[in-house]
Amino acid sequence: MHRSVLILFLFISVNAIGQSDFKLVDSTSYALFSQKKWKQLAKFGRKPLTGQFDYYYLNMRLGIANYELGKFYTAEKYLQRALEQNRGTGIAAEYLYWIYLATGRTPEAYDMISLMPDSSKRTILEQQRRIAQYIYLEGGPKFSNRKEVASTMLYGNIGINFQLSPKLSLYHSYTWIQQELLWGKYQQHQLFLAPQYLFRKGWRMSSTINYFSYTRSFDYINSFSNPISSNSLQNIRYDTAIHTETRTYGNLRLNSLYARLNLTKRINGFSITPHVAWHLENSQPDYSQTIRTDTVASVTENQQQISSDVIGSGQRQININTTSTVDYLQLGASASWTFFFNRYKYLEAGLEYLTLVREQEMTRVLVPFFSAGISYKFALQGYFLKKGYFPVSLFGGSIVLNNYDKLAYRFSLTGRYNISRQSLLYVTLQQEHIRDGLTFESYDAFAVFTGFRIQF
Repeated sequence: MHRSVLILFLFISVNAIGQSDFKLVDSTSYALFSQKKWKQLAKFGRKPLTGQFDYYYLNMRLGIANYELGKFYTAEKYLQRALEQNRGTGIAAEYLYWIYLATGRTPEAYDMISLMPDSSKRTILEQQRRIAQYIYLEGGPKFSNRKEVASTMLYGNIGINFQLSPKLSLYHSYTWIQQELLWGKYQQHQLFLAPQYLFRKGWRMSSTINYFSYTRSFDYINSFSNPISSNSLQNIRYDTAIHTETRTYGNLRLNSLYARLNLTKRINGFSITPHVAWHLENSQPDYSQTIRTDTVASVTENQQQISSDVIGSGQRQININTTSTVDYLQLGASASWTFFFNRYKYLEAGLEYLTLVREQEMTRVLVPFFSAGISYKFALQGYFLKKGYFPVSLFGGSIVLNNYDKLAYRFSLTGRYNISRQSLLYVTLQQEHIRDGLTFESYDAFAVFTGFRIQF
């Protein structure tokens, strides 16, 4: 009899304590959630007492709190549990949809659509039904500090993105560039094609194809002198030198093809993308060089020239019209780590490593880059690059640089501003030091490019 009373007393006491703890956890989590105190709520969720309870509303509150803090993988665990406990409202599915998109798991995100509330489902499905997703327009000048070597470069780009299926997208663009330099002027036309296929569990395969049609129009004169002999007698100096003047006139047409294949894997905040790329360039020259040489004898007395006479001269012309083809193989990988401070604020730091192979020669390039989310409206990204007279393909193939110029350095910084839900503004600033591959003249260049992305 006494034992039965004792057991009943202990049962009632434990039950009363449990109910008291439940009320404390529920009321505290609800209060923090209502006041949007996400840090305190996430911390409260890590307490041993809170961990003793597992029910829908608590998991939803803790999941949303971690989502707002940018702790997407922690939020995912709570929200998956909440979805298992209550699939009726669809709120957990909607948050999981955005988490999967933010962490590069688009196929998993699409699995959540059927479980979402009708209003959200309609909006997303309506967007998916549009094959043409957005259009991108960009253009601007690149200024030179030596106008006699390189004039202001003009640049324009237009692109459009197609969503062919939930997993397959295709981006296509056209780029035009024009500039006058010391040796003449050039125009470049570029066609860019970038299909992308999304797999589950953070895998993504993408490729890029760049076709360039590049025309150089030559019309310049290059002259130099080589001393042959020099003799002095008292204050008189006798010098002989050969003056060479070369005039280059005509055109050079280049057709280039860059193809690159990338495979990306995201694991939590870490991303790695190995790649292989191939570059083929066909050169079709059609220009001539007229070379005139004069042998000049000069007499100088007390550092003042008395006479200068041409004692011999010659002239010859070279026609250059032999077609040639070169190719390069590029291997490499990029890796980055992203840390989220909250839902909109993040910092990504990464490095792209490239190895260029051609005829037993190997050239290596390292390109550090970063991106940062400042707020819901504003984000930054940038990179640093230096390269020689060889082509490189960067960032999945979205940037391709030719082998005609040497870059002592390039700093690039791009700001992105959300004007509205349908439009984004991009402003890119670039500072670089260029050495021209034909005249070997160097100059500094500063570019300001402005872009607009408009969602359909």
